[in-house]
Amino acid sequence: MNTCSDCLAGPNPAKYVFSFWGFIDLVTILPLYVMWLWPEISLNYMFAWRAMRAIRVLRILKLLRFMPSLRVFWSAIISARHQLILFYSFIAIVMIIFGALIVSY
Repeated sequence: MNTCSDCLAGPNPAKYVFSFWGFIDLVTILPLYVMWLWPEISLNYMFAWRAMRAIRVLRILKLLRFMPSLRVFWSAIISARHQLILFYSFIAIVMIIFGALIVSY
């Protein structure tokens, strides 16, 4: 429904359909129809489909040009990216270590 409205609301529907965001929308909607047509396939690829749906969250970045406060927030994240990468890497390593300890004991 959202994809149809995005396609029809714009001045040039073909431009949206063949754009990056149109492709992402198509890729995230197709699994729904595949699950309806072939339910036995849907369980095998559920993780990949969820990951593709998560990519749609990146559409929020399109709002950066319209909201100055969001631009300030984004610039703060960019300036702190090294610290954020270090923090999340540390968290991932700790989770892997503790996960391995839980499984082995």
